[in-house]
Amino acid sequence: MAFRSRGGEQSVYDTPEQLHRNLPKGPDAVPNLWTHQGDVLRAYVSEYQDSPDIALELPTGTGKTLPGLLIAEFVRRTRNCHVAYACPTRQLAHQVNRVALREGIATSLLIGPHGTWDARAHASFAATNTVAITTYSSIFNSSPKLPALGLIVFDDAHAAEQYVAGAYSIHIDRREDEERYQAILDAVRSALDGVHLERLRDSAAVSSIDIDLRVVIPAQDIKVQRRLDSALAETSTGNRRFQLAMVRDGIASCIVLVGPRSILVRPLIPPTNQNALFRDARQRIYLSATLGSGGELERAFGREHITRIPLSDASPTPRAGRRFVVFADLIDGIEREEFMSRLVELAGKALILTPDGLTRDRLVSALQPENWPLYDNENIDTTLDQFREREHGICALAARYDGIDLPDDECRLVILEGLPNKTTLLEAFMSGRARAGAALAERVRTRVTQAAGRCTRGPSDYAVVAVLGPELTNYLIAPENMNALDAEAQAEIQFGLENSAISYEEALENVRTFLERDVSWFEDGETAIVEMRYALDRQLPQGNDALTQAVAYEVEACAEAWSGRWAEASAKMERAAIKVGAGAGDTRAYRAILLYLAGAWAYSASTVQDQQAMVARASDLVRQAEEASHPAQWVRLMSPMASDIPSRMAPEDDFAARKIAKMLSRRGTSGTEQRIERMIQNLSQTGAASYEPGITELGVLLGADASKPSAKGRCDSAWCWGDHRWVAFEAKSAQQPNRPIPHSDIRQVCDQLRLMRQDRDADGIPSGSAAILVTPRQLLAQDAIGAAEEHVYLVTPAEILSIAKAVAKAWETLIRPSKSTGQSLGRRQIYRHYQEHGLLPSLVLDRLTLRQAS
Repeated sequence: MAFRSRGGEQSVYDTPEQLHRNLPKGPDAVPNLWTHQGDVLRAYVSEYQDSPDIALELPTGTGKTLPGLLIAEFVRRTRNCHVAYACPTRQLAHQVNRVALREGIATSLLIGPHGTWDARAHASFAATNTVAITTYSSIFNSSPKLPALGLIVFDDAHAAEQYVAGAYSIHIDRREDEERYQAILDAVRSALDGVHLERLRDSAAVSSIDIDLRVVIPAQDIKVQRRLDSALAETSTGNRRFQLAMVRDGIASCIVLVGPRSILVRPLIPPTNQNALFRDARQRIYLSATLGSGGELERAFGREHITRIPLSDASPTPRAGRRFVVFADLIDGIEREEFMSRLVELAGKALILTPDGLTRDRLVSALQPENWPLYDNENIDTTLDQFREREHGICALAARYDGIDLPDDECRLVILEGLPNKTTLLEAFMSGRARAGAALAERVRTRVTQAAGRCTRGPSDYAVVAVLGPELTNYLIAPENMNALDAEAQAEIQFGLENSAISYEEALENVRTFLERDVSWFEDGETAIVEMRYALDRQLPQGNDALTQAVAYEVEACAEAWSGRWAEASAKMERAAIKVGAGAGDTRAYRAILLYLAGAWAYSASTVQDQQAMVARASDLVRQAEEASHPAQWVRLMSPMASDIPSRMAPEDDFAARKIAKMLSRRGTSGTEQRIERMIQNLSQTGAASYEPGITELGVLLGADASKPSAKGRCDSAWCWGDHRWVAFEAKSAQQPNRPIPHSDIRQVCDQLRLMRQDRDADGIPSGSAAILVTPRQLLAQDAIGAAEEHVYLVTPAEILSIAKAVAKAWETLIRPSKSTGQSLGRRQIYRHYQEHGLLPSLVLDRLTLRQAS
């Protein structure tokens, strides 16, 4: 009988590098580590073996998997402990497992439900003979089946928000379960105003584009907490029970986001401290394509501090291949879809990445050649290898930016459309109505970087990256976003811009030259990018340091709230808000969210301690939140916590209510319906002769002194609510939508508020006033980028028409009492009525100023 021994396998080496040299590698294994990989491994051994949380930076395509596996195997052997290497998806887990086996590292692939794990692989891992290759979901669930771990390595940690916070989230999709949606909506009904609730209850709301996303904080109302818990319990059958188990203990500390198509229930930061498997691991290592900034990793994993291991200054900058960026919307002389179809055929295969399924399906329908197979979210985890091997094919994925590696000839074309800043309702709220995009900036930047690098996985690799759509194009070419990327990416984008505003024949020829590796590419293209790269530096956005300093307090505050220690949670969240307040720009808007949560938790604390003092504190924090949120108005739309926390009336709203009351008392209702009908007709057209009077009439019905200024060079319509808020409109409603906005349009609208001040002989322009360019165009011309002043905003004719239709509906009920009794509503009644319909001037301006023209 031949007996076996673990002795050879258990050999212990002083460093992961030494281990790598002695592993029984396969024929395709990496013979030698890259310099930067070795530098990271040496830094780990010399300085970070005892750090509980560390992040390793190895940019996309520069080989982070192998160092992670070597550390995992090194720790398993030196500490004789259980080690798990966790991946976001099963497909990536299979990919990592293949790499490990190729490099001679013994693994146990433990993915999927616990009951389906291979018994021998599980036993080998339990005996600490192997490293477990698993998924995030095996760790973050209501009952993890892995044993206590000495080390957890998280691959693609920059994608953790989707997979960690997702485990602590309940998402109700109305299109899949109307009954459950209505049950949860009913549970939070008291936190929503009547008109808004009525619109949401209508099943037709699922196709609406103008119903606001609202936020409910259960901590404010014990009745909401109880109804929400009961509704979730009653509708959580099957696998939903496990979802509920993840959040039920902390339901009061969660945020409920209510939209017309879905509802999301989740904490601001996942309570990973409640997960013993994660919390009690001796060490957690986060492998990331970027170390991130602003506390993004800490928020994603619910950790107060994660130590970064940056690349050594002495390390050569790792290269991830060359990307030729093409901005398809800037190409002249051809429809975008036709150009892209030719590009797809030229490349032979294409990877399409979008933030949502609708955009993905639209692109597939437009670009998929006949008889080319399609690989998408439904089958990619099992069919990616088929796509790799096919000569032709389309791989189209929604909200999937990681774990799809297509090096060399496996794919040479990446198509990107849409900005990935709204993948959840919380992100949609923060990047939209709350205007707190600064807190998401690193996450969005990483997603875009990851997406662009899916087909360049090594120093000599190359691929075309086609950028589609005004949203992503405007994002990439905006200086503050471009400058925050690494120098290589900045150079590629700048070169792409310079070589996209050309004819489609030239653009296709450039792509052909690049893909065929023609000598002219290296002489002209490659040389130009390299020269640009050496002249560029990365500049992180303002406020980044403040977000980093705040994150520990945020994590602590959310943990306290989860455990029901409301006073402590409020105090720590207020400290976080103070730290965030040290920043600039959008960090102020994120500060408003933190202050409001601090106020809600202080109010919740008033039920158990020092009621009068805590209510007063809550009132002050909510007041600060409203001030910090300006010009956004979401705080004013929140459910009041108590009658003794007053809601303030903005002066422009009071002006409008008084003005409308006078209109009703003087004119009555005679001719009003005809005026409203004419306004809708005018705003449904594009010609200036009809459209401009329509905008002015809309202003009148919103309680403004509205008119078209008569002097030369003035705006098309001016709205003034006394000296409280002004709006100047330049209407370009007749423009063709598929062209960029020229510099001349931006300059024209910039001066209009100053001209209004001059015409009104006013001392100054009221704070919060805006100049609005109404245009169907979304893309800025290159010379228009950065030309707009901060008070200039872009609005589509569709949005103006949506507001007009809301006004028509509000006036329909407003004039009803006059018709039946002959008496008009008073100022306060009108104010409440307009507030319920979202038509107070402050709320309308919130809608009109969502998109700056910069």
